[in-house]
Amino acid sequence: MEEGYVILLVEDEEVVRRLIRKLLEMQGYRVIEAATGWEALRFCEGAVEPIHLVVTDVMMPGMSGPELAMRLKRLIANVPVIYISGYSGDKFAEQGLEENDIVLVEKPFNISTLVQQVKKALALHH
Repeated sequence: MEEGYVILLVEDEEVVRRLIRKLLEMQGYRVIEAATGWEALRFCEGAVEPIHLVVTDVMMPGMSGPELAMRLKRLIANVPVIYISGYSGDKFAEQGLEENDIVLVEKPFNISTLVQQVKKALALHH
């Protein structure tokens, strides 16, 4: 179990967000949900506990995952980000990201793939 780590999960689709939250909580992580990038930013601006990892969808209304990550890194230095997306690498180029610079878990994914990437990101940064 990975108790003590707090993951900020940002996903605009409620069903997907709740499923991912439940899966990560079953692994022992504490998960904070946000439905939009703006909601995630507001939470982080007032957060009293550290955020150890951000898991965010790439394409969301209002603010993309890459834009959110850029803004969050100003608030939380060196926070690792895992992107989840059903889109190909072309969408990342449109967002100004290089595929080799990101950690991407493609939808649909299985829980072991997501958990493996979460553990890897946390191990590299903590």
